[in-house]
Amino acid sequence: MTDEEATRHRSFIGDCNWLAQTTDPMLAPYVSIIGKYNSNPVKACEAARTYMLKYLQGQVGKCLAPNVDSAEGLRYTNDTDHAGLFGIDGETRSRNGTLIFYKGMPVGWRSSWKRNGAR
Repeated sequence: MTDEEATRHRSFIGDCNWLAQTTDPMLAPYVSIIGKYNSNPVKACEAARTYMLKYLQGQVGKCLAPNVDSAEGLRYTNDTDHAGLFGIDGETRSRNGTLIFYKGMPVGWRSSWKRNGAR
């Protein structure tokens, strides 16, 4: 990538990170994975950005808003990818994601790395 393309990539990831933190927690894993390449973006990052843009286009008009008619209180969900990036870049850690919902709206989320195996 040229310096200009790399700068455009970093700016895009920054914008998506803001969206992930303020409006759409589903973006967080994508931002994290692609953000690994911010210091030295590779050509494959372009396809990943295109995928993210298509996802965002499908989210137009959706926002973080509670379903006021919902009787659902707090709901917690958790998922792990079990070294899901190993086939791509050899990463052996697993990514753990947690979402907390209230009335169907995400109110808290977190993504973190988990080391696999015994130490």
